[in-house]
Amino acid sequence: MAAIAKRKTREREYLQRILIVHEGEETENKYIQHVKHLYGIERKCRIEMYHPKHTSISAMIQKMNQEAGYVDSRDCFWIVLDRDEGNHKLDQFEELAQWEKDSSQHHVAISTPRFEYWLLLHVMEHPGGVSAKADNYVEQHIPGYTKDLRNCLGVFTKNSVDQAIERAETQGVPTCIAPDKVGSGVGRMLCLFKRLADNY
Repeated sequence: MAAIAKRKTREREYLQRILIVHEGEETENKYIQHVKHLYGIERKCRIEMYHPKHTSISAMIQKMNQEAGYVDSRDCFWIVLDRDEGNHKLDQFEELAQWEKDSSQHHVAISTPRFEYWLLLHVMEHPGGVSAKADNYVEQHIPGYTKDLRNCLGVFTKNSVDQAIERAETQGVPTCIAPDKVGSGVGRMLCLFKRLADNY
């Protein structure tokens, strides 16, 4: 009897887990943590974030598999990476596409050319000038921008996140199959954050 009661309690207390393996060392982590607080979902789900020592696509998938452990049907797994030209070859995305196909719980958020494209969508509609080396361009449009975002988090409000999601949808979302398409899939992940916030 006690064992059954304990099992029911554990099920009732289980929080949906969102496991994110991200390529960037600082920016993605700081931004996602910030948005998590914006939506107030800390007590509604467990968001676990990992940055692998090596950021090849194979290493990111390996890190995901290593950290996944027990998988509940409510869990979600996201790999967040940039297309940075020269960083990942197109044929490497085949492995990522297969990983995404392996389970409906697997998701990929590609930003092309890089994560800063997603950040710029908070303040402008068509950030066509961002590239893998265009820090000056980002700084012009996001005052105080640094990789750790410490001086510019105020730019990213709930309203600006909503705008970025809408802008990303109108410009199309890069996928594993077409990673060269300019845009960002980060908004799809943040839509999950919004749904969690709305459901509680």
